[in-house]
Amino acid sequence: MPFAGSHRSIAQDVVPSRRAPRGGSRRLSGTAFAFAGAGCSFLLAACDAPARAVATLPPPRTTDPVYASPCVVTRIYDGDTFACVPATSSTPLIIRLLYVDAPESAQRLGAASTAILRDALPVGRAIGLRFDTDSLDSFGRTLAWIETAAHANLNLWMAEDGWVTDLIIPPNTALAGAIRSAVSNARAASRGLWARNFAACLPSAFRRGDCND
Repeated sequence: MPFAGSHRSIAQDVVPSRRAPRGGSRRLSGTAFAFAGAGCSFLLAACDAPARAVATLPPPRTTDPVYASPCVVTRIYDGDTFACVPATSSTPLIIRLLYVDAPESAQRLGAASTAILRDALPVGRAIGLRFDTDSLDSFGRTLAWIETAAHANLNLWMAEDGWVTDLIIPPNTALAGAIRSAVSNARAASRGLWARNFAACLPSAFRRGDCND
């Protein structure tokens, strides 16, 4: 979801180099975010998580740590955007969940969606961040999928339980199949927001002005 203002300088201060050789694409030098001291390494194989989530994840592109310590949640903006402060900096990163799209705050289901993310990521919670090819969006937000003690991939869990729809933007496509399948299953089973007529006005259609729900 769009967030007012650019945070590109914030993210670049914390991760010095995000630029890849091909096409000028911004990317991180590693995709793993290690969480130390919570009884879980935050490497996928080491985390206790729902079996269905682990089974649908591809192997990580690399196990190089991005940060030595977790990022601590400081604020929830809406159902797919929040802020957290990495241990390496006092400046928060604005995180946009990869692969998924939640209702806008101004939409009918916006408050319900925000409450789900706030419950999963309470302020003060230490989390892990993992990345695909591009680590920044056009608003300067950091694009990531989230690891917690409860969920190896929070983004995928939200799709499976019906709290988001899919939003796949190349070149970030590593989990596209898993996310789309999860959304399709949740919609067919009327789970989460799909039981509340989510399809009547999807976030992308709302942003385009095609509907007002």
